[in-house]
Amino acid sequence: MSPKLRILIPLLIITGFVLYTWALIVLEGYPHSMQKDLALILLIVLHYFYFTRRNWCVVFTGIYLLLLTFNLLSITPATTSHSLGIGPVEHRVYTPAIQFIGLGILVLYGILNFDQLTEMYLDYKEAKAKKKEEK
Repeated sequence: MSPKLRILIPLLIITGFVLYTWALIVLEGYPHSMQKDLALILLIVLHYFYFTRRNWCVVFTGIYLLLLTFNLLSITPATTSHSLGIGPVEHRVYTPAIQFIGLGILVLYGILNFDQLTEMYLDYKEAKAKKKEEK
């Protein structure tokens, strides 16, 4: 599978959710929040990077999905997040709230782009070592 297609699959899934959400906001009068506004703005930036700098798009899509997973962005009309409580009821410690839709897309993104992210990391380390040798 080509690298273009591997980054395009999660990007199209995110785009579909965001467009559906904004169609409901505009046409049906669903309330919107800063999370949904920010998700739309950052999605436009992701699409710009897809057509101009694909390596940046791969990295920033991962960051976008992390923000989505930890409730800083919202791509669905109603945001549902879950957390897990650990310990006795009186002293329960909760994990950070996460959105399972974001986690699912993040896992798909990781499976599709793991080798590309690894190559980018190794190229970065190699460039850093060359720079260090030149000094």
